[in-house]
Amino acid sequence: MEYDIYIGNKDKTKVYKLPIIPEKLPELTKAIQNEEFETWWDGKYNFIEKPGLLEFSLDCWLPAKNHDYNFAKSTVKAPEVIQLLENARDNAECITIVIIGSDGSIYVSDKFSIESFKYKVNWEGDYEYSLSVKKYRDADAEIPATVQKTGWLQDSTGWWYVYDANNNYYRDCWQKIDGEWYSFDFQGYARQNTWLQDGGYWYWLKKDSCKMARNEWVWVDGKSYYFGDLGGMYANCYTPDGYWVGSDGAWIQ
Repeated sequence: MEYDIYIGNKDKTKVYKLPIIPEKLPELTKAIQNEEFETWWDGKYNFIEKPGLLEFSLDCWLPAKNHDYNFAKSTVKAPEVIQLLENARDNAECITIVIIGSDGSIYVSDKFSIESFKYKVNWEGDYEYSLSVKKYRDADAEIPATVQKTGWLQDSTGWWYVYDANNNYYRDCWQKIDGEWYSFDFQGYARQNTWLQDGGYWYWLKKDSCKMARNEWVWVDGKSYYFGDLGGMYANCYTPDGYWVGSDGAWIQ
């Protein structure tokens, strides 16, 4: 089965699509710790315990910074992924991992703790690595109730949109809802307060509403940018109201 792997930091402000993936999907396991004991009066008993946390390993390689391969699934290079994983390990933080099939089926989508991470440079200069992870469970997190309605829903992470009674929701796509455009990430959350580059254009997803900015000026980090009718940022040109924006899209005062 064709599939992709995404690895991100705990709050998903950095998410990388792995350029090279193992030939086969990783084997998912849960530790089983059933307990057997024996009584003198009627023999053995076996207590069936709940399964442990989900675990799996990724053993593969990453291209060196100066190596490009036409079969790679992304332009991500070894230093980016290694830095993300080492930062999480050294700061005792979880990471997010999503493994999704070409048909849209999700094999894995959760937060994980790093149990082991090792890498080495091979004779070609690329990086071979072994990453073992275990599902991370936040003791303070609330278990979400079963969703039984359609429309916008929200949890502590963000907003998502359920579009039918079977609890299907938009993910990894643009979607027009009630006349406004939204961008949903691969986990199904509407992107907000962030830039998104798509098809050679830059777009801005608003902080409070998650809507794509259109036909308006938006202040971002102290600079003003103009977004057109289709949402693309203006750059190196005059805006419809006569202001000049530079090659980075920012208004030149």
